[in-house]
Amino acid sequence: MGFDILGLNEENYFRNTSCWWIPLWDICYDVSKDSEFNEGINLNDYNGGTGNNGYTITEEKAIELNELLLEWIKDEEKVAKFIKEYPTKYGLKPDIFNLENVKDFADFCLKSGGFEIH
Repeated sequence: MGFDILGLNEENYFRNTSCWWIPLWDICYDVSKDSEFNEGINLNDYNGGTGNNGYTITEEKAIELNELLLEWIKDEEKVAKFIKEYPTKYGLKPDIFNLENVKDFADFCLKSGGFEIH
């Protein structure tokens, strides 16, 4: 199963397999849980981002998510901790995480005009 992330401006598209999307969505959840990002959306509904049901993030929230992800990427300690602990926590292969994937998604968020998760 994969995830198709469709930009609301219809010009942008992002795709991940489940094995790559779920860790990425976990990062999105983690970086945003203590921010204003959660106001007006239900990111705390973890399943919203892990289902293929058209869960929607507005353009404003997508831009904010871009900023939060870029801030997270700059924190080498948090990134190193995630890379070390995440696969073990869920019994996954160590190569399940790729920082380029996070950077690509952050870029997508900025250009997407908002997005839907399918």
